[in-house]
Order: sequence, then structure tokens, then C-alpha cells
Amino acid sequence: MKWGEYISLEKGHYNFCMWIAFFIPLHKKTVTFLIGLFVMYTIIYFIRRKSTLSWVFQPAMFFSALLYTMLFVSAFNSSFPEVAWKELEFKASMFVFPLLALLHPGLSKNELYRIFNAFTTGTLLFALVALSYGIYRVNQYGSLDYLTYSKLGIVFHPTYMAVYQSLALLWILMRGVRQDYFFSIKWIHWIAGGFTVLFISMLASKAGIISAGICIFLAGFAAHRRYIIPRHYILVCLSSLVFLFATSMLLPLTASRFERSAKDIATAPVGENSPAYSSTELRKVTWAASFEVLRENPFGLGAGNVGAKLEELYERDGETYAAEHQLNTHNQFLQIAAELGWPGLFLLILIFLLSFVQSIKSGTFVFPAFILVTGVNCLFESMLEVQAGVVFFFFFLMVFVKTDFKSEGNHWV
Repeated sequence: MKWGEYISLEKGHYNFCMWIAFFIPLHKKTVTFLIGLFVMYTIIYFIRRKSTLSWVFQPAMFFSALLYTMLFVSAFNSSFPEVAWKELEFKASMFVFPLLALLHPGLSKNELYRIFNAFTTGTLLFALVALSYGIYRVNQYGSLDYLTYSKLGIVFHPTYMAVYQSLALLWILMRGVRQDYFFSIKWIHWIAGGFTVLFISMLASKAGIISAGICIFLAGFAAHRRYIIPRHYILVCLSSLVFLFATSMLLPLTASRFERSAKDIATAPVGENSPAYSSTELRKVTWAASFEVLRENPFGLGAGNVGAKLEELYERDGETYAAEHQLNTHNQFLQIAAELGWPGLFLLILIFLLSFVQSIKSGTFVFPAFILVTGVNCLFESMLEVQAGVVFFFFFLMVFVKTDFKSEGNHWV
């Protein structure tokens, strides 16, 4: 690979996408800095070469910007303006990336291939650093907790990191069954795949395990549709699934989290005198409170107001842990519904539906996998409320909608 492909001013859009994809799973502040440079570069590029740009209407991008505009307008009537404007700052990607998509000249399939390679490399590097740091802290403090869940994720919520790792695993498997190995070395490639599966299990995120399972299945389906030798991809995907669930059940810290979750699901809803503490119980609490907010406010409470209302409901119901930790809805669809009511919920669902339809029409497999995995995780986390989720989703949505899948190049995207 020539360095010119990474630093060429003529390929600035592609270069910025490469570096943002690489740093998304590594360092949030660097990503913010790169996005700022990307915006300035794109505006200057458009002003100087606007005649070469294609103004193609992208429905998913348009409705994303519209959703942000609704939040922006609602902030002016917020009872907590500081909270509202801070929220809008975190969610700025909902508007910034649609703007970039409007001015972006587009990407080729080969460029998308390299962008996803950069993202996968970043996720592998994070896993190596996180595991090494976790082992160091175990030796320092004598607690195995540093090798699982939030302490293993360091600055990233384990569910978000598991999403990153799952999509990286999809890419590793898709390249592997085609014998398109990282560094052109087979054993390094498959060690990286096994290590990714192990790291996902160690993160102990239930939604992350589901995401990894979806990605493994889609990798096998992709190989089948690309006419890869059946025994090859069946062996690879089946062994990956077995390893995923075996490590999830055999790793003590991960297994204990799943056992508690199964017990929580089987028990009756918590009562006033038994506040929730586990993640599964707490989701029952936050979802119930969110539905109540939506029933009472069909057009939402507006930006900045939801947190205070949920805290009020938690305290009323005796949910001291949820109130003290100011828990959000832990469901992105309910979060938007609480803020913007049924219109906002409709828009968010529309964004996912339109994106999924476009991904199917693209003829690729990474695009629909990205939409499915993000959508599934939005059922369990308010993914678009924090930078790690909102930047990731809208950045890659922009990348996919601006890729010309009919262009010449690598067909394995």
C-alpha cells in the first residue's frame, strides 16, 4: 500500500474516512478532531470543485438531519437548557454526517474495502491493548474483574465495543473464507479471528454475544452466495459459533453474568420494596418508565427533559439504584420516543428501514450486517446518546450510502 493513498490531498474524503474508521474503536478525542478537519476540508473542496459533485438525494441521511433538527428546535423550550445543549453536542453527528454525505464526491468499492480494513485493524489493536492493560491491573490489584465487562472496555461501554468487535469478526471471516488473509499470512489471520471471538466473550455483553452470532451467520450466508466451497465456510462459521458460545459459558465471569440474567428474566417484576440492581432487572424498570412517559406525552418531553422525568418516576417507584445513577431508557427507540414522541419514533424507525432496504439493494453483505447489528443493539442500549454510538452509526451510514457498489473493484464488500 502506497502512503499516497492515505495522505493524498486529491483523495481527502477517502483519507479522512480511513483514519476516522481506524480511530473510532481507539480514541474518541482523535475522532472528534478528525471529523472537524473532515468538515472543513469537505466545505473547501465543495466550494472549489462543486461542478464535479453529484447532488443525489439520500433519504436515510435526510431523515437523520431532520431528526436532529427536531431535537434542536425542542431544546429552546427545555426546562434544563444546559442538559439539552450538551445532548445536542453529543448528537451533532446526526446532522454533520448527512451534511458531509451531501457534499461528499463518493467512494469506490475498493475504497470501502480499505476503510473497513482500517476499522478492523483498529478494533484488533484496541483488544490487544485492553487485554494487556487488564492483565496488568489484575497483577496490580488482584481482581479478575479487570478482565471482563466495563473494566475490560476501559473507556468504552462493553456493548459498544462488542458491536465494533462483532463487525470486525464478520470482516475477518468474510476475508478468511475467501483466502484473502490479513498480512497475507493464514495463521495470523485465523489467530486474529479466534482472539476477536474470545475478546467478545470476555466483554460479557449479552447484546454483544447476540451481535457476534448474527455476524457469524451472515458471514456464512455471504460465503454461500459468493459460491465459496461449502465445507470451507461451514467449518469456519460453525467452529466460530461453537467457540463463541463455549467461551461465553466457560469463562467464569461471563457465565455468571448470563446466569444472573436468566434468573432475572424468569422472576416476576420487581416491586416497590425490592429495587432493581442487575442489568436485566434495570431494563425492566427503565423501559416501563419510558413507556409511561410516552403514554403521557405523545409528542415527547423535548431535548434535555427526559432524564429528570425518568429520575422522578424511579424515585416514585422506589428504584433507588436507577435514580442515583440517573439511568437513561437503555433503548434508543424509547429514548427518542420519550424526547420527540411518536413523530420522532417514526422517523428513527424510518431511518433504519430505509437504510436496510438500501443495504439489500447494494448487493453487499457488510452494509446490511451493520444495520442489523446496530438496530439490535438499539433495542438494549441508547446507542445514539453517546459519542461511541452516534459517531459510529452515522459515520458508517454515510460511508455506505456514498459508496458506488456498481464500481469496479473488490466484490467482497
